[in-house]
Parts: sequence; structure tokens; C-alpha cells
Amino acid sequence: MSGLVGLTQSFEDTSFIAGDSPATLNFSAALDSSGRADGDGYIVNDGSGSFTIELSHNGSTYGDVITVKDQEIFHFAGVRRLRITHLGTNSAYRCVVQHSEWHP
Repeated sequence: MSGLVGLTQSFEDTSFIAGDSPATLNFSAALDSSGRADGDGYIVNDGSGSFTIELSHNGSTYGDVITVKDQEIFHFAGVRRLRITHLGTNSAYRCVVQHSEWHP
């Protein structure tokens, strides 16, 4: 793992509002300075409103839209970027990701 930035990174927004949307979490940049790292982790909806997420495994194209409802946890693997979109009701999220090549 050359260009290592961090084995584990966290992202959090305790007040996810429409003006913050869409929010893109760039795991590749956070985990490895080469920008080619994949991450395994989860996102938790800590708010009362739902939001959607889209996963990118290559860093440029995104897959299906997935709704994450209040208090739900969504686990993912091999993701380079995650896009979060506000759905009209303010919410909050926490996301933790670790480098896919590093598992204790």
C-alpha cells in the first residue's frame, strides 16, 4: 500500500440539510494518496429523515440509488466513492471506512 493516508477514516454530518446535498465521500483520497484505494465500511442514518446513497466502485460511475431510512445501517465493500442525497427532511449520518486491503 504505497501512498498510505489512513487505514480507517470517518465522515460525519450531524445536520445534513438540503444545502449539503449531494455530499460525496471520497474514500480513495482519504485512504490512499494514489486515489486508487477501495474501502469497506458502513453508513448509519442518525437522523429522523431518509436519504439516498449511491456507490461507485471505480470512482466515476455510480450504481443504483439506495434509500437509507432513519436509524438504518448500510454496509458496503470495495467502494471508492459514496454519494449521499437529501430527500427533503433534514437528517444526520456517520460513515466509517477502512482500506479494503487491510483487515486485522
